[in-house]
Amino acid sequence: PPEIEDEIFRHVVTTRPYYDTDAHLAGVSKRVQLCVEPVLYRTIKLYGDSAKYGYNIHEIYRLIHEDKFKIALKFKPKSFFQENVKNVLFIASVSKEFATSLLSICTGIQHLFVWLEWHDESFVQNIAPLPLHSLEVDASVLGALAISQVKLSQVRYISLGGLCFDEDIDYILMDSFQWLPALTHLVIPVGEQNEYLARTLRTLRNIKQLKSIFILLVDFYVWGNDDGVRELISQWEAMDSKIMVVRPQPESSIRRWEERMDCGGIDVQAGYRYGEDCWSNDSEEDMVRNKD
Repeated sequence: PPEIEDEIFRHVVTTRPYYDTDAHLAGVSKRVQLCVEPVLYRTIKLYGDSAKYGYNIHEIYRLIHEDKFKIALKFKPKSFFQENVKNVLFIASVSKEFATSLLSICTGIQHLFVWLEWHDESFVQNIAPLPLHSLEVDASVLGALAISQVKLSQVRYISLGGLCFDEDIDYILMDSFQWLPALTHLVIPVGEQNEYLARTLRTLRNIKQLKSIFILLVDFYVWGNDDGVRELISQWEAMDSKIMVVRPQPESSIRRWEERMDCGGIDVQAGYRYGEDCWSNDSEEDMVRNKD
């Protein structure tokens, strides 16, 4: 029956690993096209020039070049993108002009991951109208938020990259959070301990709207595996029940973002290790095997 066929087609294009050939299903017939294209376009991962990274980042993470996506934007009505595009990832030198144009067309974006070399007031102005629920960006966006005074009223989850713990960080955080009234979950990557980190955690725990603060140990091996580090982490978590120290799984931040998208976008625990697992050097396969 056609209904069973449609379920099979949708299952194929939503099951990992994804393949470029999944898109070929849209060419089987008009009915199949109408069935699978809304699924194919729900999550879009885009890149620009990846040459400077020294490896084929687009092949590893199955990204789409911005020039290729411009063709789709040219031949499909804007209403299609407005209705169907919900999750967008920009990475590896996507041009500012293209990103700005896409954000103005895909007005239904709920989850946005931005790994770009530009974050300014114009970027904040572009994302302000979007019904965003989660945002993964460079910490410089916080400063742009405060300067532009644009309120991101629906954002509940933010993961910050490049956060610098210095004497100004508390002021920047407090000044930015007033423009994020719905924010409840915050992820802050920490590369190393410094004198300002504990003070910042004390500041964050006093922000009543935050339900969880995840300290992401970016480079686990810098921290080491000794009792001193364990004691330090115990002190952080003892500050408040909302503070949790986590270690990322072996995969990249892109993989963690994809996992969250598969879980609906606001699964704050997707892709991390907790508690004693923080100290395990097991592979993912070992962890699954041990769990079984």
